[in-house]
Formats: sequence, structure tokens, C-alpha cells
Amino acid sequence: MTPFQIVMLVLAAGLIVSTFWGNIAAWVSSIKAPKTPKWIDDIAVDVVRKNHKTDLLEIVACWENLRVMLKKAGMDQAVTELDDIWPLMLEGQKDDKND
Repeated sequence: MTPFQIVMLVLAAGLIVSTFWGNIAAWVSSIKAPKTPKWIDDIAVDVVRKNHKTDLLEIVACWENLRVMLKKAGMDQAVTELDDIWPLMLEGQKDDKND
């Protein structure tokens, strides 16, 4: 194939794509993102809202929820790291177990 033929094929392909660009763009935008698994929706806590002030109880609930899910998933190293980051939360759990 000569360089002239290659150039003509590229130009023809460009013309065809530009003719159907609206349809191609609509098809690409119609492809939906995959749904999140149901278990993520069940444990998700709606903390992020516009003009929403997060109180301490919501933060603690989110932390506890994260810790429980990490334990269920068998991610013991992540649980240990989480305990290292939030040691005061861990102390509160120890006090609850002693009561």
C-alpha cells in the first residue's frame, strides 16, 4: 500500500467518524457506571451532604462501622492500623467491655 492510499484511508475514516460522531458520543455517554454492590449500600452512612455539619457521634459510628467491616473482611492488619490511628476510640471500646 502506498503512502497516498494510507492517507486517503485515514481521511475517509475521519470523515465517517465525524459523520456519526453525535451517535457515537450519545452511545458512549449512555453506558452506565457499574452499580455498587448491595452490601456497600447497606453499610454506607450518609455523612456527606451539602451544608451538613457532622457531629462526633456520626464520626464514631462511621469508625465503628469501618472497623466491623474490616474485621468481617478478615483484614486484621487494617484493623490494627486503624486502632493505631484512633487509639482513643479503642479505649472507649475496652471500657464498654469491662462494664
